[in-house]
Amino acid sequence: ANGNVMAIYRRFLITDDDIMISRVQSTRYDAARNTWGAPELADQSLDEIIMDCDFYDIAGFPNGNVLAVFALEVQENEADRHLYASQYVPGRGWGPAEQLDEERRGNAFSFEPRIKICNDNKAILLFNRYDEDFDSHVAAKWFNVQSGWDANTITLDHLPPEVKELTL
Repeated sequence: ANGNVMAIYRRFLITDDDIMISRVQSTRYDAARNTWGAPELADQSLDEIIMDCDFYDIAGFPNGNVLAVFALEVQENEADRHLYASQYVPGRGWGPAEQLDEERRGNAFSFEPRIKICNDNKAILLFNRYDEDFDSHVAAKWFNVQSGWDANTITLDHLPPEVKELTL
């Protein structure tokens, strides 16, 4: 909104135990002040569980709110990857990250999230997920500005009509 920009990126950090991890970090450009703000963690509510973030995407609504989606490897199990999302609201910052995919069994995991704003109130998240047999599926979740993330995950054979272009 108003020429402001949000950059999101992967930042490598060393923990107190000398373990290298990566986190989802952001920096906001304020066009009115012509300055970049201080870096902030978009995944800040997940401090204790993150080992690695290797897929992420970002999209902004016309009102200045921003959605960040990311796939994270969690500490409990190196093969365990989940999708999370966090919302940035101007003047308030990043909200808590929320897990979007269901708990997985065995070798199943989600990755490569892509988010697209469809209109002033709605966004769609598309992502790949492998099931327990390593079969790949494209899945989707809707986000509504008033109600948040839809509880249902939809497996897609094709894109819904609201989404004109989106590449995984």
